Amino acid sequence: MSRAKKVIITAIALTVIAVIALVLAAPSIQRSLFYPKPKVLPPVVGHSTKFLLARLQLVLETNAPSVAAALQPGLSDAEITSLETSGGFRLSDDLRTLYRWHNGIARSNTVGLLPGQRFVPLDEIVSEHIKGISDKVSEQRGYDTIFNIKLLKICLDNKSIIYELFKI
Repeated sequence: MSRAKKVIITAIALTVIAVIALVLAAPSIQRSLFYPKPKVLPPVVGHSTKFLLARLQLVLETNAPSVAAALQPGLSDAEITSLETSGGFRLSDDLRTLYRWHNGIARSNTVGLLPGQRFVPLDEIVSEHIKGISDKVSEQRGYDTIFNIKLLKICLDNKSIIYELFKI
């Protein structure tokens, strides 16, 4: 084999190795370019969820009384447990605290806890979750099979949804 053929074969082999390395490294490179690590993370909240919700209640009563009035009364632990059992999931401790504070805002109400967002009552979440399971909702099916998690719609509007993730 001539020297020129050896050089060409070596160049092709190196090119193939470089392309394979680039393909394997591409996801990591993309993450670092498009999703850079934040320079400074926010400090950890030093207060309990119950304390923060009590402060939020005062702020709402002072600055947004219509929102405070629209919030439904909170649920008892027994009611939350019953709804969790019906839905086949377990809420995080923070979400249990949230629903003990208030059980969302009725669908018929036009105000939202967050601007443009409706805080969804837990019984409505359970109904939607059960319907989603029976309908085999495609957006959830992908997460189920890949990550073994489910999504609950906690706060929503027409364009965006805030989800709570939980393990199956």
